[in-house]
Amino acid sequence: GANIIIDNRPGAGGGIGAELAKHATPDGHTLLMISSSNVIHPILYEASYDVQRDFFPVAQLVTQPYMLAVTLALPVKSVAELISYAKSHPDELTFGSAGSGSMTHLAAELFKQQAQVKAVHVPYKGMGAAYPDLIAGRIQASAPTVPTVAEAGLPRYIVTQWYGAVAPAQTPSAIVNKLNGAIVRVFEDPELGKYLANDGAEASVSAPREFLAHLKSEHARWSGVIDKSGLRKIK
Repeated sequence: GANIIIDNRPGAGGGIGAELAKHATPDGHTLLMISSSNVIHPILYEASYDVQRDFFPVAQLVTQPYMLAVTLALPVKSVAELISYAKSHPDELTFGSAGSGSMTHLAAELFKQQAQVKAVHVPYKGMGAAYPDLIAGRIQASAPTVPTVAEAGLPRYIVTQWYGAVAPAQTPSAIVNKLNGAIVRVFEDPELGKYLANDGAEASVSAPREFLAHLKSEHARWSGVIDKSGLRKIK
């Protein structure tokens, strides 16, 4: 096997790492790990990269569901009761997120739109900062991983955090397919499956074409949520 070097480049909503990767030699030796946030960030911010334009999808790797949690001080025991409460108390319900434009924020906006309720957004610097206020009742709801909201009355509500690998846009298809095959073999290891399960995640390896379709679908979906929520592009 080959050695793999992990080069963490945080900052600018993933833009620093993406900028470096998109200009890398398209020979299969440089991949960029992306998540749903990399699709959302260029919709909301002036970004130097576009996942669909600047990269060739290699494979989706992992999915991780979100959870809707409420404070015990709120008199609800189910999603249906939460929706009913929110409708009878418009703009009184508050929900925390990991920050404006984050997946947890947009997951809540999608919930509001599909449930047709009003609630006030309270952004935090990460979900870790939101949990103490949720427990204390200073915010009532948070979207961090309980049986599906879709099963509880909103059938079109499906939100997951996902992670995948992409290569620079001009990477030859033969190289991309070879990389995809190698990734598939890695994720066949049952020990890796156990490791992911311990983190509340599961393998969801896809072919390049399937991952491309997913990226397009995610872009269209979250663009619609952002437009409907009234969020504006930040320069």
